[in-house]
Amino acid sequence: AATSGPPSSSGRSTRITMEFPEKSAEKLEKGEDMKAVQDMLQTALKVSPESILFMGLSSIGDLLIELVLEDFQAIGFEGLDYNALLSYEGYSRGVIICAQLPDIEVADDQSDAGQTPDFLSRFFGPKAGVNEDPVTGSAHCVLAPYFCTKMGKNKVIGHQVSQRGGYVECSVEKGRVKMTGSAVTSMDG
Repeated sequence: AATSGPPSSSGRSTRITMEFPEKSAEKLEKGEDMKAVQDMLQTALKVSPESILFMGLSSIGDLLIELVLEDFQAIGFEGLDYNALLSYEGYSRGVIICAQLPDIEVADDQSDAGQTPDFLSRFFGPKAGVNEDPVTGSAHCVLAPYFCTKMGKNKVIGHQVSQRGGYVECSVEKGRVKMTGSAVTSMDG
């Protein structure tokens, strides 16, 4: 339900909304778990322990890791060790890496399709058979409540910055996450 940019003028793009259960992330508390995750991230993504702001485990088995923005942006796409993400056994599905963006005022005509993101994310899922997913709705079931709570909002916009990437508008209400994005028809049948 997301795309890498504004809707195309070909008429093939449309906005859609989907609704899913909210999934919270419980903060990792055990020192040995925290150390294992730090070591895994340092080996896999070259992330230093000092850049980690939050480590949590969601009810769907994803690790949620918030990083300092500059260190998130430094991860890049080359030289990542996806196999190292398999070293920590405390999660069962994927690793969500995210960073909050500064709150800035951007005019609608200056942003990408009028969307100014509140946070950036990436989803690595080698335990689910996917090294990196382009845009992950289920990850936003964890990201939306995390950032809504942190930022004191009930609506946030995420930009998943995979090589394809996409924007996901998220609102959280009564234990549900509504995600809205642009979808492009790729096949009619």
